[in-house]
Amino acid sequence: MLLGVDSGLLRPRVQPWLLGALVVLLLVQAVPIWDLGDEWEKDFILGAIGLAFFLILVPVGLALAGQRGMPPAMLAAGAAIGLVAVVLIGWPNSDDYVKDRYRAATAPRDFPTGMKASLAWFNRADPHDSRIAVVGGRPGFKQYIFYGDDLSNHVQYVAKHGPHGAYLPIASQAAQESQTPGASAAGPSFAAQCRQWITALNDGDYGYAVIGPDQRTQSLPPIESTWTEAAGGIRIETTDDVSVFRLNPPLDANACARAGSRAGQGNAAAGAAAASPQ
Repeated sequence: MLLGVDSGLLRPRVQPWLLGALVVLLLVQAVPIWDLGDEWEKDFILGAIGLAFFLILVPVGLALAGQRGMPPAMLAAGAAIGLVAVVLIGWPNSDDYVKDRYRAATAPRDFPTGMKASLAWFNRADPHDSRIAVVGGRPGFKQYIFYGDDLSNHVQYVAKHGPHGAYLPIASQAAQESQTPGASAAGPSFAAQCRQWITALNDGDYGYAVIGPDQRTQSLPPIESTWTEAAGGIRIETTDDVSVFRLNPPLDANACARAGSRAGQGNAAAGAAAASPQ
C-alpha cells in the first residue's frame, strides 16, 4: 500500500493515479456499500475506518510530507502524536475485548448449534483451572471458547501421535461408521481403540470432555461419546451431536468390551428392522 508514495520506484505521472486507486480501495474496504448486513453494523464500520486511517492514511501522509520537505522533527512529532492517539483509543477498548467474551448469547449466527449449546453450558458452569479435552471437527476448531475469561483452563485436543509429527484421530473411520444402522458388528479393533481413547482421557486427568462429530463422518454421532459414557463419563449436555461430559478419572477402560458388544447388537437389530418388509 505504501508503494504509491515511493518516488524511487514510480514515474511522477504514474504516482498520482496509484495514490487515487489506493484511496478508492480504502473506501471500498472500509464501507462495502453493496453489503451492509449483520456483520457490518455501525461499530464495525467506524472501527474499520479508524483502523484504515491510522494504518494507511497517517503513514502515507507522513511519507508525502517528508517528500515535500517537512523537517524531520515535525515528522517525528506527527508520528508520535499518531502513536499516542492509537494507544489512547485502543487501551479502553482492550477492556471491552476481554470482558464477557465468548458468550453464547452473542455468538455469531453461523456458530454451530451444538457448539453454541456447549458454550451456554460453559457460561453457566464457569469452570476455572480445569482440564478440558476436545475432539471432533466443531470442538476442535472452536476450542478457544473454553479457555475462559481468565485463560486458566487447559484445553487440549485428544489424538494420537503418528510418524513425522502427525496427529491422528484415535477412532478410525470404520469405528465412527460402526454406529450406522446395518453396519457390521464391532470387532476387537473397536475395543482396542476405545481403550486407547479412555486411557488418553485418564492420562490427561481431564475434568471435562467436549465431543463432536468426526470430520470424516460429520453426519454421524461421534463414537467417542459412546465410549466415554460407557466408561463412566457423565453426559451433561448434548445438542446436534456435540456433547459435554463431566469426567471423574479414572474412567473404566474395561467397559470398552461391553460397549462394543452393545454397538454390534444395536446395529444388527437396526439393520434387521430396516430390511424387514413393512
